Amino acid sequence: MVTDLSQGQDKMETDKFIALLLERVEYSRYLEKFPEPELRFNNIKDLMEDCKKFSEKYIGATAADYLDKISLISEIDALDEDENKLNIITIHNAKGLEFPVVFMIGLFDGMFPHHRVLNSEFTQKDIEEERRLFYVGLTRARELVFLTSCQTQQTYSNNRTRTVRPSLFLSEIPEEYKEYIIE
Repeated sequence: MVTDLSQGQDKMETDKFIALLLERVEYSRYLEKFPEPELRFNNIKDLMEDCKKFSEKYIGATAADYLDKISLISEIDALDEDENKLNIITIHNAKGLEFPVVFMIGLFDGMFPHHRVLNSEFTQKDIEEERRLFYVGLTRARELVFLTSCQTQQTYSNNRTRTVRPSLFLSEIPEEYKEYIIE
């Protein structure tokens, strides 16, 4: 089935290919297993309408073309930097973007790097990936970056407070680049 679909996607309009894919994998039947499946069906309907518009606008475009196009579109693309407002995005979505001022919050061990990465079953490679993300966040700031940590964290799942240590990544920044504001 995968081979048939992958070979056929270059020959079909995007909306027809996605419809065939959803039919072949019996996606409608799968969605019926969830509570309120009509909400998920509406999402599929919206996807199909978007695919149809894409097929009409880009005649001969493939599903791969559609996926390439939508993967490049995000709300941040419509950002008007002259507007005086706050934008909140994840570090994963910030790659390639720059802002005058950046706030990175929650920089304590267990949050960043994440507790799963600090677990003994993870490798140095996993910590290096978290470090790379940290530096992606740092380098999004053109003028100023604020890095925040805390001494205690309150968990909402069990309403407990626990002591935490500042992220190990903070200690890697040379002191001459730091200014401490302790509240």
